[in-house]
Amino acid sequence: MSNNSCDCGSSFLTGLAIGVVVGGAVALLYSPKSGKENREFIKKKALEAKDFAVDKFEDVRDEAVELRDKAEKAVKAAEKEFKKS
Repeated sequence: MSNNSCDCGSSFLTGLAIGVVVGGAVALLYSPKSGKENREFIKKKALEAKDFAVDKFEDVRDEAVELRDKAEKAVKAAEKEFKKS
């Protein structure tokens, strides 16, 4: 067994996030829109991203609660079986 641990998914997401930020900044610098228009655009997109993130967080939280409930039921069932024997 190897003790090397690779969190390649996390590294990829970090790189992706940095690339998106840098790319967005460069695009805004070369944009033909005015500063006010760019700020409004950024505000709109940031709100959309926030709403998306909140929705996804709620979905993941709901799934986690369902998994926890299933695990609790499975443990209780296993306890009953263990006590019977």
